[in-house]
Amino acid sequence: LANWLRSFKENGYTVITKKKGRPPKNAQKQGQTTDQRAGRAGKEAYSRACIHKKIGGLNSRTEEPRKEELARAITELRQELRLSVKYIIDVINANPGLPHISRSNYYYQTHKPDKDSGNQKLMDRIKEIFLEHRQRYGYRRIYGQLRREDYEVNHKKVQRLMQ
Repeated sequence: LANWLRSFKENGYTVITKKKGRPPKNAQKQGQTTDQRAGRAGKEAYSRACIHKKIGGLNSRTEEPRKEELARAITELRQELRLSVKYIIDVINANPGLPHISRSNYYYQTHKPDKDSGNQKLMDRIKEIFLEHRQRYGYRRIYGQLRREDYEVNHKKVQRLMQ
């Protein structure tokens, strides 16, 4: 009785018409789903536009972008938009104007070991030789200089490191 009197003082006669029990789940969801659908559709449209802009910018040059550049752009999009790789790649591959990439190729490019990571000492020496000779030495002369200094290195490796 005390609870009834308290609620009567707070709410007036609406205490008598108060519904008992929990509201049905369908009534709760109906109001929210329309808002959620509109929000979700807006987010999808925004994310598709961002993906198209980013990947389309890579394709603006005459040649098609390399898979490494494409994988790097997808990684940036994942961090910016917080979307899955599968969704981003599906959006890219659904558009015929954008360069395609498979999911396996994306993961290959992101986990590929860097060829030149173990050559830091050699890279430093190549830079020293290059700067000592006022940037006039090409890869052939630098290769010869390295051979004279007892570096066992291939000329192709020197050329690749200098690019």
